Amino acid sequence: MRYIYTSKDCPKCTLLKAEYAKNNIAFEERDADRVKMPRDDIDREALIEGSLGNMELPIEVEWPPAGVLTNCGMEDFTRYGLS
Repeated sequence: MRYIYTSKDCPKCTLLKAEYAKNNIAFEERDADRVKMPRDDIDREALIEGSLGNMELPIEVEWPPAGVLTNCGMEDFTRYGLS
């Protein structure tokens, strides 16, 4: 899932949301203030991404990050002979 952190008075944010809508790209919009006081892992990732980009909006986060296994329990290991 793609998350974008925006603010009301951000022209770049408006343009990005319009581009996503035009190209049917699914996303969840979050208020940029969440980056100041992260509430979850996605917000923390946005803080890192924002820090790398001088906190310029919009901040885009893909979650879970590419290459990260999710919901991988022991049954998955045994099913594929990896135990």
